[in-house]
Amino acid sequence: TIGFVMSLHGIGKAGDNVTTNSTLSNKSPMRTTRQFTIRIENASSSYVKEQAIPFTYSAASGVFTGDIILTDIVSGTYAIKLKTEGYLEKILTEGVPAGGGGFFEIALVAGDINGDNKLDALDYNEIVGCYNLPTSTDTCKLTDLNDDGLNNGIDYNLFLREIVGNK
Repeated sequence: TIGFVMSLHGIGKAGDNVTTNSTLSNKSPMRTTRQFTIRIENASSSYVKEQAIPFTYSAASGVFTGDIILTDIVSGTYAIKLKTEGYLEKILTEGVPAGGGGFFEIALVAGDINGDNKLDALDYNEIVGCYNLPTSTDTCKLTDLNDDGLNNGIDYNLFLREIVGNK
């Protein structure tokens, strides 16, 4: 088993790409359970394991946590890819003991609204198009970057900060 501690920019203890200061982050997100896809690739870039795992937010710690069970993994170095809706995929290259073990702390960058693993004009257009609209629609749910239930200037500014710091 490998445990993951996920900080999502704009939520909880996470800052953003410009600062790790979390004073502007939403400490009470609307969605306290998120599906994360974890893909594990071997040295020849073949998928060894892929699993969607629910992660749960803890208001006390300000992070999302979840585990993946790796009973069928042999010892080695793997690319571990982590993704959740609205965030850029993070890739770790790590040594993993047989059967797993340990945990990783990871921060994900907000703003990948269309799921193409880029922050670009397409994401920007979605955010601007949903400005001041309800987050209850599928179209505008992901544009609420800090998950406070509102599509507003906080989300717009977070997106701009993520682009500036995403080099």
